[in-house]
Amino acid sequence: LRVALDVADCDVFTLEGDTLRCVTSVDERGVDREAVGRTFAVSRFPVAELAVHSREAMVVASLDDPHVTDEERADYAEWGYQSLASIPLCSEDEVVGVLDVYDVRQRDYGDHLDFLRTAGQIVAGAIRNARLVSALTARNRELAGLVDFGGLPAGPGGVTPLLRTLTERVSQVVGAAACRVFAAEGDRFRCLFTWQDGEEDPSGAGHVLDPR
Repeated sequence: LRVALDVADCDVFTLEGDTLRCVTSVDERGVDREAVGRTFAVSRFPVAELAVHSREAMVVASLDDPHVTDEERADYAEWGYQSLASIPLCSEDEVVGVLDVYDVRQRDYGDHLDFLRTAGQIVAGAIRNARLVSALTARNRELAGLVDFGGLPAGPGGVTPLLRTLTERVSQVVGAAACRVFAAEGDRFRCLFTWQDGEEDPSGAGHVLDPR
């Protein structure tokens, strides 16, 4: 992308709440590994912040642009940058990051904005897919941990410690406010343990459900 646009630098950030996290930064020397992983408050970069809130590409053709703060202007001047474009990375009505390009020349990127928007859509899709895979992997790991509970014997304290751990973990995995375990007794079900709002709820123990 940097070569195709003939720019000095190209950075991709993910948006995590009000924080930007650099996932890649490439200039004439290659990947800047020191920049990767660094985080910044999005408010520190008003141009990128405007791109996020407006969901529109923001172009700064020169550092005289009023959108550029004195702090930003000093940062860009230190690197010799004279212009930039900030593209919001939007996927399914969500801004997942920002694509920024910088150049040492004053330019409005007019001939390249459509290309940048298309590239932004591709990058946004990749970020969203990576997040989904990460979330799915974590969820599968948690579910596998729950399955392991089935083979655990009760310890010296009886079955209660095991039920406490199980119900707490189930609540966390599925995002539930409460989890109960019942034992079948003929046609009825008796509550053995209740985890409610982040703690054990002994008031539910012994409660009987009779479907008749």
